[in-house]
Amino acid sequence: MDHREENAVNLAVHGDIRWRPARPCEGGACVQVATLGGEKIGVRDSKDPEGPVITIGRDDWRAFLARIKSGALELI
Repeated sequence: MDHREENAVNLAVHGDIRWRPARPCEGGACVQVATLGGEKIGVRDSKDPEGPVITIGRDDWRAFLARIKSGALELI
């Protein structure tokens, strides 16, 4: 089973997933996020919607966003 098949199996248990851009983007090169139910957030590359998905807990996602907004993390 390749990562795409494994990903599809893992996401199937979450039901209807509504992906949205994490922030405004241009040219289709976006990070998308979705609530996966419970306390999980999914993150994926909009250019590869069938590709791998990173899952992260809501509290960790909020902490990550706070660090970005504070300038503690340098984005490339």
